[in-house]
Amino acid sequence: MELVTLPGMLQTNWNTTADGWNERTANIRHDYALDESGSNAPKLAAANTSNGWSLWAKGYYAQDSRDRSIAISALGTSFAYDTSYTQNMAGFQIGGDLMIRDDANGAWVIGVLGGYNSGDEKFHVNADKSDTTIYNAGIYGSYLDGPFFADLLIKDDIASFKLNLPSVSSGATVKGTDYGGEINVGAHLDGGPDIGGIFFEPTGTLSYVRSNVDNLNMPGTRFQWDNATSFRGRLGLRAGANLVVDQTTIQPFLYAGIGEEFEGDNHMTLSGGGESVTLTDKPVRTFGQGSLGVNIFGNNGWSGFLRLDGFEANHAEGYAARIGIKYTFGEP
Repeated sequence: MELVTLPGMLQTNWNTTADGWNERTANIRHDYALDESGSNAPKLAAANTSNGWSLWAKGYYAQDSRDRSIAISALGTSFAYDTSYTQNMAGFQIGGDLMIRDDANGAWVIGVLGGYNSGDEKFHVNADKSDTTIYNAGIYGSYLDGPFFADLLIKDDIASFKLNLPSVSSGATVKGTDYGGEINVGAHLDGGPDIGGIFFEPTGTLSYVRSNVDNLNMPGTRFQWDNATSFRGRLGLRAGANLVVDQTTIQPFLYAGIGEEFEGDNHMTLSGGGESVTLTDKPVRTFGQGSLGVNIFGNNGWSGFLRLDGFEANHAEGYAARIGIKYTFGEP
C-alpha cells in the first residue's frame, strides 16, 4: 500500500534540488547590483563581473517526513492504512554559466547543471524501505534589469528505487522520471552603505513537475502508477546585509515564504485476482518555508555559501543543509 507514495517522493527530491539552484541566482544578483551601483566593495572577478564565465559546485543533505494514511473500502468495510515515511537524501550538483550584458545595461545569464544523489525512504508502519539513486540535469537562465530579475530552471531527474519489502519478500527495482520547470521573479532592493548594506528581495515562485513511475509486476499483483503532477506557488521575502571586511564581503541572509500545492493527488492502481483498487496519496497543501545562511564573496574570483532550510506543513516537515563554492573567471 505504501508504494503509492513513490511519485510524491520524486517530487520532493525535484523541489529540494531546485531550491539549491536558487542560491546560485542570488549570487548573480549580488554581482549585478555591485556593478550597477559602482560600489568599491569586493567583486568576484576583480577584472570584470559584467561579462564572464562562472563554475560552481555544491553538496547537500536533506530529510523529509510525512505523517499520513489512506482510506480503503473492501467488502463493505472501511479501514485506514498508515503510509507515513521519512525520506533522506544526500548529493551534489555542479554547473557553469555565462553572464552577458546588453546595450540597455541589462544582464543575461545562461547556464547548465548536473547532479547526483542517493538516499532511502523508510516507512513507519513496518520494516519496508527503498534505496534511491537519482541523476539530474538541467538548464537555467536569468535576466536582470535595474532592481528587477527573473530566473528560469528546466530540470529532469532520472530515478531508480530499489525496493526492500520484507513483508512480500521483494527486492524489485522501479524506475521513474521527474521533469519540470521553475520560474522565480522579484526585485533586489539595496539600501547601500548608508543603512549598513541591508537589502530586501520580495519574490514570487511557480514550479510545475510531472512524474512518471514504471509499472511493477509481482506474483499475483500489479502496481500501476498514474502520471503525477505537482504545481506549486510561493511568495517570500529574502533579507540580508553586505558586510565588507578588508577585501571580503560577508552576507548573512534570511528567507521566509508561504506556498500552496495546487495539484499533487497521486494515484496508484493495485490489481490482482480479477480485482483492482485505486489508492490516492494526498499532498501537502499550504506550507511554510524558511532559510538562513551566509554568503562569502572575495575579490579574487572565489565565493562560497552555507545555508540551512526548513519546511513545515500539516503532517509534514523537512530540512536541508547546503554548502557550496563558486569561481568566476571574468570576461573571456
